Amino acid sequence: MADSTAMEQPTLLSSKQSTGIPEADMYKKRLERSPHDASAWMGLLRVARSSNNDELLYAAYSSALAQYPSSGHLLATFVELELSRGNKSSAESIFNNNLFNVPSIELWQSYLGYVLKANVEAGVDVPPENRSTVMECFKLVLDNVGADREAGRIWIDYISFINSAQTHAPYEEQQRTDLLRETYQTAVSIPLLRVEEIWKSYDAFETRVDRMGAKQQLSKISPSYMTARTALREMSRFWDTIRATQSNTLPQPPTWTAREVEHLDAWKRYLKWEVSNPLRLGGPDAHKRVIYAYNQACMELWLYPEVWIEFAEYYTTIGQQSDALTKLQTASSVLPESLAVQFAYAETAEKMKQLDVCKQVYEDVVATQRARMERITEKYTRKLAKLDKLLEKRLEKPNG
Repeated sequence: MADSTAMEQPTLLSSKQSTGIPEADMYKKRLERSPHDASAWMGLLRVARSSNNDELLYAAYSSALAQYPSSGHLLATFVELELSRGNKSSAESIFNNNLFNVPSIELWQSYLGYVLKANVEAGVDVPPENRSTVMECFKLVLDNVGADREAGRIWIDYISFINSAQTHAPYEEQQRTDLLRETYQTAVSIPLLRVEEIWKSYDAFETRVDRMGAKQQLSKISPSYMTARTALREMSRFWDTIRATQSNTLPQPPTWTAREVEHLDAWKRYLKWEVSNPLRLGGPDAHKRVIYAYNQACMELWLYPEVWIEFAEYYTTIGQQSDALTKLQTASSVLPESLAVQFAYAETAEKMKQLDVCKQVYEDVVATQRARMERITEKYTRKLAKLDKLLEKRLEKPNG
């Protein structure tokens, strides 16, 4: 299969049929027992990619993304796979359906690479129409993930692309200079991993433009740069711990090991730091950074109820109640058995006078808990029946 409907197939785990590949069947059985076994998912995808079996490949990715719809890594690897196979319509479908729902820098970088490849040819001047398309793409990408600490490469590439524009009149040269200055000044005010490299490039740029006026331009933006550089050092302490304690690239249900607790605590300390507004941004810009940080946390801590609830509470504190309700609605579908999430969702709906939503949540809670109890009862009834049979056999032995 090579079209955009590939991700709409039934999931692999819903079929009892063998894949015909023993190693894939082994991973499939593991996932039937434990749907959140990250190593089994990655193993299944590895086998599927090397199998030369399109049906297995698409079924594996469909199943994985049904289990992990927020995984930017999975989406990015799948879209790159599709592009490498020439399945452009499928790749575009993935971008259209996920870019604005999954705030993943990895996925946005894939999109930027796709647009650049389609519009820019090495060693050839970029036609005006293509240049306009690429410029709009850079702006869109940076508006969505430009504040990510790993976005330095994107800012550097954007600056390089602006610089590559041919100018034919003094006013065009001035427009390019103004845009480069604006872009540099924005980038050096963000705690990017490569912010010092961008600052050095900006210093050289101003010196080339006007050696006498360079000091004045640099001194105006220097306080913002120093704040960003300090913030990066502070942020790195949290991120070093987050990455050092991360067990898998896919979300896992918490089992509350010491490593998981440390990982969650690092995320919480980082989120608290972002909420404190260390960059001293204005209201909307500060809110945008915090919302982005919480979205990153939810992608990684997908199965941790408290992160979703805290995110919704933040939305409420900045007066965005409808966004709080939407976030809890998503959390409710992700964690249907979490009473903390369900009650937070119902309470928020009630405060917003959405009583029909509130009523439905409570009805779903009752239905979910009843089904859960039925599963537990059925499980232990089978165990008791098995034990009864064993006891009967033991009691029969002396008379045998």
